Amino acid sequence: GKPFEHTQIDYYRTLNYLMIGERAENRWQPTGMVMPPKQPMAPVVSGPDVAFYAYQNALIMARRMTINQLKETADAADGKRYDDDPFARMLTAMAVFCLDAQQQTDSDRQLAAAMLKRALVAYQSQHDALSTSGSTLRYEVAAQPSLATTLYLRHLRAYDPDLFADEVAKRGLPATDPRFVPPAGSGSVLILNHVGLIAQPRPLQIGIAAIGFSEKDATNFFWGGISFYAKGPGNEVAHSWPLLPIPGHVVQQCLAPGGAAVIGFEIPVHAPDQTITPPASVTVGGITGGGEVLCDLDAYARSTLKDAQPQVLLKTLLRVAVKQGTVAAAAYAARQQRKDSSELLAFGINLIGSALATATESADLRGWLTLPDHIEGTLIDLPAGTYPVSISAPGGSHQLGTVQVTPGRVTLVPVRTFPTPYPIP
Repeated sequence: GKPFEHTQIDYYRTLNYLMIGERAENRWQPTGMVMPPKQPMAPVVSGPDVAFYAYQNALIMARRMTINQLKETADAADGKRYDDDPFARMLTAMAVFCLDAQQQTDSDRQLAAAMLKRALVAYQSQHDALSTSGSTLRYEVAAQPSLATTLYLRHLRAYDPDLFADEVAKRGLPATDPRFVPPAGSGSVLILNHVGLIAQPRPLQIGIAAIGFSEKDATNFFWGGISFYAKGPGNEVAHSWPLLPIPGHVVQQCLAPGGAAVIGFEIPVHAPDQTITPPASVTVGGITGGGEVLCDLDAYARSTLKDAQPQVLLKTLLRVAVKQGTVAAAAYAARQQRKDSSELLAFGINLIGSALATATESADLRGWLTLPDHIEGTLIDLPAGTYPVSISAPGGSHQLGTVQVTPGRVTLVPVRTFPTPYPIP
């Protein structure tokens, strides 16, 4: 698994417990393209105890995700471009905001403030690292997402007014900005749209086909040649290389003692990146809001693979060199035998052996292929009440069920949408 995948395990555990808590309180009745919760505990029945323990388990998973898993991610990144997940920190704050205000401890509120502040720092650092000028990588999350800023300053206004005043002044924002002053008696609905599928690694086959003959123990000029081939994403590079004529005895001495060889290997690559489609619009109780990209998992996958490719390529080339060297030594030994069939035997050993060595080289394509390409978020404030929720995405419009808005609390609605046609992982 890639480093970012380890964080995702606890992310979905946290999300799952939050959904169990909301459904136990009848705060969310899902339909359509929603993500139904799994049951990691006894069968859920409506009641405050079940909801309370579900939320507490969500906080436990969120703390583990941000304190343990993100530290392991940073260590595994070893200074590479991806070393944090600001969206995971945002979800930790969400786990606090889903609790009733009477159930939130001061430690919970402090955790939410710390996680949102750290998330904004991480968003900036990830944007700087993954949006390098001239890079083919598309990182499509803002350096300071509006939703993250809104949640952070809104929470500080209630939790730490002095720090709130300092933060808005530092950002040059008015303290009376309506984003940070939700209407009295209102609650919030946060829709998290998990869009599409993450980039899947594909094998790029790279190889050399060499052929050349000469008289035994002679350097007479015989025609030979080398041809390069590639198959997979990015193979157009090899297609532009012509057949290179090489003296036959040079081919035999350097590449194919038997006269012919196929030398190849595979490395994992990604197909060219595609621009993220415009965020879906969400309607709750007649109020429509546009989303923004909060997490670009596809960029994490591409960056971690790209940063690992030099090491992967070096290990692959060393392994290929050992295999092909063994084959060449066997072919050379056969050719040195003073027999009429030695040339044919060397040819067969070199061609078949190199082909087998090439066939046993395959790219490591393992990965969590069902993760979304990216995650969008939309926050809508509403008076207390029950409202229908719908989403309009590139793949169509969907009803997501109904939510019960509670003053001072956030109701979280996770949804999974796909483009048309439906992709196959």
